[in-house]
Amino acid sequence: MRYTYMQRFTCCLLLAGLWSVPLSSVQAQEPADPLTVEIVRMFSKDLFDQNSVPYLQPLVVTANAATNARFFSTAKIPQDSLYIRFGVHVMAGFVSDDHAYYTPTIPSEPGWDPNRTPIGNAAYEQIKTIFAKGIAEGEIDIPEQAATIFGPTEETSLEIPREYLVEEIRKTALYGLLDSTSKMNLENALLGLPDEQRLPKGADISSVVAAVPQLEIGSFMGTELLLRYIPSVEFDEVVGEFSFFGIGLKHSISQYFPTLPVDVAIQGAYQNTTLENTVGVTSAKLLADADIYNANIHASYEFEPFTVYAGYSHEQISINTSYTYTIPWEIQIQLGLLKDFGNGEYGVEDPLYPGDQEPQVSEVVLENTNRKFVVGLTGEFDGLVATLAYSVSQFNILSGGVQYYIFSE
Repeated sequence: MRYTYMQRFTCCLLLAGLWSVPLSSVQAQEPADPLTVEIVRMFSKDLFDQNSVPYLQPLVVTANAATNARFFSTAKIPQDSLYIRFGVHVMAGFVSDDHAYYTPTIPSEPGWDPNRTPIGNAAYEQIKTIFAKGIAEGEIDIPEQAATIFGPTEETSLEIPREYLVEEIRKTALYGLLDSTSKMNLENALLGLPDEQRLPKGADISSVVAAVPQLEIGSFMGTELLLRYIPSVEFDEVVGEFSFFGIGLKHSISQYFPTLPVDVAIQGAYQNTTLENTVGVTSAKLLADADIYNANIHASYEFEPFTVYAGYSHEQISINTSYTYTIPWEIQIQLGLLKDFGNGEYGVEDPLYPGDQEPQVSEVVLENTNRKFVVGLTGEFDGLVATLAYSVSQFNILSGGVQYYIFSE
């Protein structure tokens, strides 16, 4: 099945929720240690929050460039005459190599989570300090690069050196303040951490294709209305419930300068897309809302039946995402939160294995500003308009469209 661009876009956002994937093979189970679970929660959340932006940023750049394409194909606006054009516009672009990888980082900034216990916060702060020290001294290796959402499907892992953490925690002031029982509990908590943290794989996307329906209505005082709309619909279980709309106004500048040899117009547009989905066996919930803005100026020259045009666009996108999730079930098994019955089956029938009862929320804001130069050629034949254009920006796009005059005076 070949996804449309909007489906690809939503699928990519969903993949961000797979950050905390299986960490290591299942070992002999013991009931969960609360301190170990608490440290895993804090580390996983910080790792997600810290790396989600560079992981998804190429997608945001692409979304900004693609959704802001195909707003204009001529600057000519007939004066005060009613017409309605309907068309379908397609955009296609190729993902460059520099959008395939990013440099991952690990949590290192100090911070205190009021929802966690004092010992959990103190231990986690020491762990972050030890990680920074180990990296600086070459005792801990951080991958030089990891796949972005567009990158390859190869896995990149961050090793968690449990024995090294124990050795270094013994040297800290925190350790010296603990009694013998607390020291043992802290060491056991560190030794119970997973072997590694896998970073998310890429989706191996080398090209992006978008398609959008568009309605243009004109004109009043040299002004034309543009509408785009996809109603709220659940594509499938993978994509979830998705909706999209856009509105724009184009105004003729050349009407004020009758001697100009070309037509000139300015245009502003706003688009919004929303996504809601439940992901995976832990029923993680994803909410995403994107605001997309465009302002452009363009000019065209007509030599029937063709029109050549060029334009400049300033584009902005802001995506607010909220992801509510629990620890993935594979990690819950390893930590002793879930009972492993073997053969891929698990459950919470045993009261000693209650599962993760503390969902976490990560809120990430993704933004991009883009400047685009566009050139294109349009041909009109008996009310049918065909267009081909190429735009140069952070993500170059080849686009085309077919429009038909539903009504024209």
